[in-house]
Amino acid sequence: MKIKDIPNFNRPGSKLIKNGVSSLDTAELLSIVFGVGSKGESAIELSNRLLKDYNLHKFEELGFKELTKECKGDFVKAMKLS
Repeated sequence: MKIKDIPNFNRPGSKLIKNGVSSLDTAELLSIVFGVGSKGESAIELSNRLLKDYNLHKFEELGFKELTKECKGDFVKAMKLS
């Protein structure tokens, strides 16, 4: 789901401002860190894919190279998580 398809009041950034960080799930938090998605994949879709492919423990162990690959070559997104 694209961020623009989510009603304004239910978007991760709006939820964070209105209800605080505890109102967000892990994918929503990651999407805020990413900021934007990439061609064909929104930030929330990328977050959900990463969390589906790797449990949170394995996700923590991914190195920069693997994160860059998972982020479709976007090393800036990978740096944000390294």
